[in-house]
This record gives sequence, structure tokens and C-alpha cells, in this order.
Amino acid sequence: SWSPDARAMVTDSLHSLLDSTGLSDLEYKHNRLLSHVRDVIIPSLPDGQTLVLTGHSLGGGMAHIVGALLHLPVVSFSPPGSY
Repeated sequence: SWSPDARAMVTDSLHSLLDSTGLSDLEYKHNRLLSHVRDVIIPSLPDGQTLVLTGHSLGGGMAHIVGALLHLPVVSFSPPGSY
């Protein structure tokens, strides 16, 4: 389980990312995506299969946030903050 400080750091990073793109809304993108992956995608996986999140640019950033919160592996290309 993640410490409160680690969760706060991930959440703060997401909100900074959304703010930088004009998508500032505490209950918008990441919570909807997180809920969908947790409640729909993961339960529908065949036994023994692991979900790997992927994304490019902003999608890579979102994949990292959701992956961190759900403890899933992530492969991203040019996510925000990598130069």
C-alpha cells in the first residue's frame, strides 16, 4: 500500500499535468479513467493475464498516474516531464 505522501505526490502531479493542458477538474479525467480500468477492464481480463498501460504524450502521463495508483506496469513514449 502507498503512503499518504506518495499518493499525494502522484495526485498533485496529475493535477499539475491537467492544469498545464487546460483540463483542470479534480473529478474529470483521471478518476473516470481509474474507475474504468479498475471496475471494467481488470475484472474482464482472462485468468493469469496482466494489463500493461501504454500511452504517448499526455496519454503516457495519464497511463503513469493510473498505473501508479493501481500498481500496474506502464510503457509510455514522451510523457510529460521527460526531456
